Amino acid sequence: MRILVLPVNAEKTVIVLSDDFPLLRLVRRMLDQEPFDVFSAQSCDECLRLVKRVGTVDLLLIDVNAAESCAVDLVSQLQESYQRIGVLYLSDLPTTDTDALPGTAMIAKPFTRANLLSHVYAVIARRKPPGPQETYITTAYRQN
Repeated sequence: MRILVLPVNAEKTVIVLSDDFPLLRLVRRMLDQEPFDVFSAQSCDECLRLVKRVGTVDLLLIDVNAAESCAVDLVSQLQESYQRIGVLYLSDLPTTDTDALPGTAMIAKPFTRANLLSHVYAVIARRKPPGPQETYITTAYRQN
């Protein structure tokens, strides 16, 4: 396993979009010990309002199953207005193929905390998501 360290110099803002409350709670708990301000949205409309209220958003985590009907439009609209926003799709599909969806990366459910954080940091750092034999961590990373 190859481990690549990504320094994080400032707190990052993350919005998690899912209508699955247990998944929202799980992802928030996984991100809590990291240098993130984490917000939750249960619909695309709520997410859009939240982005406008928060201002700078570094990462949008989208549960594809929950937001399938609106994800493409939401991401297109946000990336047009906020070019620096990263997107990580959470999917039940065992694939990393994102050709059908705009954005930068996809992670298959179920995932571990280490796997999620590795993908989150890769997207925030604008790097390619980790392959099966590598992982990204940050200097602020603590494994639980």
